[in-house]
Amino acid sequence: MKTTNLKSNLKSNLKPNLKSSNDNTVKLPELNEETETETETDIPEVYGRFKGASWFPLLHEKEITVGGAGGIGSWVTFFLARIGCKINLYDFDRFEKHNLGGQFADINCIGQSKPEAIRNILQSFSGDCFIKCFDKYVKSSPASEIMFSCFDNMEARQIMFNNWIKSNK
Repeated sequence: MKTTNLKSNLKSNLKPNLKSSNDNTVKLPELNEETETETETDIPEVYGRFKGASWFPLLHEKEITVGGAGGIGSWVTFFLARIGCKINLYDFDRFEKHNLGGQFADINCIGQSKPEAIRNILQSFSGDCFIKCFDKYVKSSPASEIMFSCFDNMEARQIMFNNWIKSNK
């Protein structure tokens, strides 16, 4: 295969057709004037920086599940909370001193439940933080439309994926 063909194939495959109804494409809800107007008047000032972004009305106050609050999940939770998502955060672990180098935590978090420590830090950024804390994610745990699997083990990842599939059928 020629290099130019490979490049054009990659470009066309990486660019989803948002209007197509194929199973392997991404569909996003369309924004309308009512949604855009709502962001101007009803959004707390702490989110003012994002209110003009086309994706903001789709995510603000959206319920999102994050599984795992370590090196990936703690930072994912931080960024989702900063745009006002309602987060269900799962992790049964506690912060230890060696976690401080790569996870969203400070020295005061040592010994605390990871989800609760992260919620406490984020509430200090803004009081408008919606995080529910849970321990272990299991087969009977609920799923949401958007889920981030940031677990450090395959069993938990598989359970979360299976729950997401069941809830989105």
